[in-house]
Amino acid sequence: MDEKELSEIYARMRPKNICICRAVSEKTLVDLIHSGVHDLEELRFRSDASMKCGSCYPQVRTIFNREMKIIQSESDKQN
Repeated sequence: MDEKELSEIYARMRPKNICICRAVSEKTLVDLIHSGVHDLEELRFRSDASMKCGSCYPQVRTIFNREMKIIQSESDKQN
């Protein structure tokens, strides 16, 4: 394996940063939501995502809504 191939593999392994200003990854947001943070403003506060320039707020909100739907769907299946 050459250096370029290794670089591409490592790039895929790194978590995608949603908030560049605060270096908050999508994984961090998802983990917080699934650990019990079920309020968008609390998620922003606890992760620090979208608390500086705010340009990532739409992405944070989209991830929050997506994960909350997953949680609701899992809850519905259990009932």
